[in-house]
Amino acid sequence: MAIPLEIVLVYLGKKRMPEYVFANLIYLKNTFPDQKIVLITDNAKTIESLGKSPIETFLCSDYMDSSPKAYLNEIPDLQFRGGFWFYTIARFFALEQYLKTRPDNPILHVESDVLLLKNFPFQEFKSLVGLAFPLVNMNYAAASTLYISDYAAANALCEFSRLETYANPKITDMDILGSSLLSERVPVTYLPTAFGRENHFQDWVSPIGRESLTKGVEKFNGIFDAMTWGQYFTGEDPRNNYGKKRIYGVQTHHSVAVDSYVTEFVDGEIIVSCKCGTFPLYSLHVHSKDIQLFKEVENKMLLRRRVRESRRGEFTENVWPVVIKFLPLRIKNLIKKRARRFLNLQFNRES
Repeated sequence: MAIPLEIVLVYLGKKRMPEYVFANLIYLKNTFPDQKIVLITDNAKTIESLGKSPIETFLCSDYMDSSPKAYLNEIPDLQFRGGFWFYTIARFFALEQYLKTRPDNPILHVESDVLLLKNFPFQEFKSLVGLAFPLVNMNYAAASTLYISDYAAANALCEFSRLETYANPKITDMDILGSSLLSERVPVTYLPTAFGRENHFQDWVSPIGRESLTKGVEKFNGIFDAMTWGQYFTGEDPRNNYGKKRIYGVQTHHSVAVDSYVTEFVDGEIIVSCKCGTFPLYSLHVHSKDIQLFKEVENKMLLRRRVRESRRGEFTENVWPVVIKFLPLRIKNLIKKRARRFLNLQFNRES
């Protein structure tokens, strides 16, 4: 009898778990009642904050305490958003620790801001061995939906991650997953994130790149979002732009030209079409962290509107709590910018 595929989220660090993460956990539990939903964390207070919710939990080690100091000293901006870049890699080790307690169990790691749509094809993962995840570009991948077939696959990923991070502390989780060397240690399947001919990709994408991003679309009969689709439909993280959320913006540094497709919202599913075919989109990376998208009633209404209005072109929305929070920083940076401009002007006059 096949072991059921567990859905696992990881939230590490001392910061309070955001509301959208809790909302996503409840959304997953309600939408996929047959799947086991697990939250892995290194903070007992995070587990306590869940109260009597039906979510299973696992307390893992604190990797900030156990990592070599020489490595921590080299990580760029360890204070950025509570250690964001450190924890994106640390979660690989948290997943490994969890799987060590159930070495033959397959899991689907879902990033906390990733929305799985109700048609997600869990059954298609049964035959996979090793790792599976979507690419953003060649050699650059996302753990948005990261399938791990067993403990051996997680261990191989962690051993590779350890070697890569100690050799280059500035490396990211996306570089690690995207490395062609990873497949020498563990079988890797790239989940398709696009389909169609070259006009559905940016001009700089190579034929090999297009093949890597589209291979397997017939097997899965659909596509998965690394981050490009979600950023387009749901907006970019407003914290990256002083509280402004850019929606329907084309990420020209991402391979897929999402605005080249026709999209529809039908019975709770996002259907993507072009002359080459029609396939459903199974997931959305909600880069904007919009909590409405993880609440079942609001989710359907907002998704329908975002898909229907996608042809209106790029626009921005103010997320006022974030605008207010970042106002002092924006003023500070504006003063610095004007001061530099004034000093440069004085210097040019004197010279």
